[in-house]
Amino acid sequence: MKKTFVLYLSAFLTSGLCAGSGKLAKDLESLDPAANVDVIVQFTKVPTEVQHQKVISRGGVQRKGLDLIKAALYSMPAGKLKELSDDPDVAYISPDRT
Repeated sequence: MKKTFVLYLSAFLTSGLCAGSGKLAKDLESLDPAANVDVIVQFTKVPTEVQHQKVISRGGVQRKGLDLIKAALYSMPAGKLKELSDDPDVAYISPDRT
């Protein structure tokens, strides 16, 4: 019984991570899709030109590199954030908060 529960729990958690769920800050989910928003995109590794191009191809403009935290600051259309969060190289997307 205990082993079965652990297997179900593991499958549940893994499926959520693979689907990209939880990679987009809640306060970014309800924005006007046409609005541009400043976001910090954290990657699974220090971003290279390949990762930057993935954001740029979705209308993003890089404003600052944040290599220390494997991230960069971008301005991009809010309507493209969910699509970007599904990318396996993306760890988390949050608004540029003060």
